[in-house]
Amino acid sequence: MLCKHTFLLLFLGTYMSRFSLAPYIIRVKEKANNQYILLGDKNKVDLLEVIQHYLANEIPSLPLDPSDNQVIRSELFNRKGRYLNGILRFGGYGHGSMLLDVQADTISYERQLNDAELIPYFYLIKIPPTVNRGIIIFQKLGNLGVKEMFYKDFNEYFKNAHQDYVLEIDPLIPNDLVTQYLENRIVKIRLIKYGFPSDIADVPRDGIPQETEGETEFVLKAKKNGSFPSHMVNMLKNNIKDFLGSNDSSVGSILEVKNFQADNVKIEVRIGNSYRTVDLSNTERLSFSEDISGRVKINLNTGHPEFDSIEKLAESFLNDCGTAIWGEHTNV
Repeated sequence: MLCKHTFLLLFLGTYMSRFSLAPYIIRVKEKANNQYILLGDKNKVDLLEVIQHYLANEIPSLPLDPSDNQVIRSELFNRKGRYLNGILRFGGYGHGSMLLDVQADTISYERQLNDAELIPYFYLIKIPPTVNRGIIIFQKLGNLGVKEMFYKDFNEYFKNAHQDYVLEIDPLIPNDLVTQYLENRIVKIRLIKYGFPSDIADVPRDGIPQETEGETEFVLKAKKNGSFPSHMVNMLKNNIKDFLGSNDSSVGSILEVKNFQADNVKIEVRIGNSYRTVDLSNTERLSFSEDISGRVKINLNTGHPEFDSIEKLAESFLNDCGTAIWGEHTNV
């Protein structure tokens, strides 16, 4: 059994290395008709070329603003086809502090007012030419991220260069993404009730844990390469739409089973060659950020992800998001 101090160290280690990937939609709207344009339209705006020029030549485009106390810089930039990836460094300044070497328990540096802590953040961008929605994936460190500063700075450059158009960068809307995910083949439905039933027949009571110590599941699974009946899928989608909308419905009403009131519903879908689980336990969590803390390789000297490792994870996540948005056969 772990002692209290060991548990605390493990907890702190997990907290300090919490990395995730957050997906966003990027679009361009024509002011004259309020319509979104195809992102590779060279007669209007080829968004990929615009972002490339900005990252390679113009970042940062905003002048230094002491009242904002934030800076952004490009450290690494790559292009492959309609993909861009690299590292943005972002951080704040404007306050002094002492940096402690925790192993030696001594002050190693005194940070000055003009010292900005530039943390590296990975990004991956895909801009297909024949659609009106591209995808940007930004790495996050805990709750910290570079998206807001990137949007602020890039939007200033974009407005000056293309005055007849409006740039938009928004999170992948959770409800919309759930709906799009469910258009793929549903392979498993898990109804979860917190705790154990109190009336399991023919089982000695001393062999059952306390009701609050576990979960009970009711699992529905389609046959290999099979599907659930269409009327069941349609009912499920309608109930989920009600649950995610303004209707006053509970997660247990998504799929009701006699004598089993679910506290949570998880739906597994197949997208291309991969599987993804939609967790409906809390609509506030339906952001589809991808926690990569336990899978990304960390550089032991910097404490940040190795580029090749996070690149592979981000590409896989982007492909899943792209298939959900553009469809399996258009995710190219």
